[in-house]
Amino acid sequence: ACRFRQMVGDNSGVRPASAQPCADTLSVYDIDILAKLDTLGADLERGFESYRFQELASKLYDFFWSEYCDWYLESIKRHFRDDADEAARERTLAVVDTVLSRYLQYLQPFMPHICEELWEKLGYADGSGELLMRTPFPVEPTLSGLPETQIEEAQQRAAAVFDASTRIRHVKAQYNLAAKRNVKFILDPDVDWAVDEIDTMKLLCGAGEIEVAPGFQPTKGTASLLSSLGKFYMPLEGLVDLDAERARIDKEKAKAEKDLKQISNKLSDAKFTERAPKEVVEENKRRRESLKAKLSQLEEMLENLS
Repeated sequence: ACRFRQMVGDNSGVRPASAQPCADTLSVYDIDILAKLDTLGADLERGFESYRFQELASKLYDFFWSEYCDWYLESIKRHFRDDADEAARERTLAVVDTVLSRYLQYLQPFMPHICEELWEKLGYADGSGELLMRTPFPVEPTLSGLPETQIEEAQQRAAAVFDASTRIRHVKAQYNLAAKRNVKFILDPDVDWAVDEIDTMKLLCGAGEIEVAPGFQPTKGTASLLSSLGKFYMPLEGLVDLDAERARIDKEKAKAEKDLKQISNKLSDAKFTERAPKEVVEENKRRRESLKAKLSQLEEMLENLS
């Protein structure tokens, strides 16, 4: 993540750790990651007071990988293309610098040496050369100037986009299209603002195109999925061999039905449920529910192809 920051802008323009991005120009993804950064800071302050160091390490890990790298960095990459808007690029760099500088301060007690190195290399010392370990721990929230309602709305929008992107990735993977970046999706929106997030969604889910078509009526061979943004459709013609795909799904369905029958017979046997260890019985119950869910999914996939 720090190398990416160096690649998209040299250190001469790096904001010092004390600087803050302009709140009036932030995108919903900027607000979302900064709100999560503020929550992390509050959690760390409480955690240090009660000496819950293992819990703090887990929170630091989850924020950086699950929130910052998995979602935020992916959502902002379009702002660093050659044809990107310069104002959006500068705003995004300001947010990146805010997140990285604060995160290095949060992480320093756990990984002091690498944090000191990155603090210096990224230019967050305000030009003073002050060591990170001597820098006061940040306490002022990054979004202190924004109304709580605006923060909540931005986080709800970002969460809806991330959830829809996850569902789209899942549908692509179902049809062995996860690696393809030219897949077209059609969105029948339920919310007006969804159209504003299309470019970001294309990045997040690896779509070649997302067409907005209110009231769209799908034809044969179209996969679909529901989300809080609306209903997405993925025309399969030209992407997969429909007959071969039906045969593959039928084969998977037959195997799942066979496995489900075996487990159901086992669980209906009183001798097994009474004599087997409790954890073995529970594992078989979980397996049964998983197979039921898989069968439902496969039947939906077959319906999409019919």
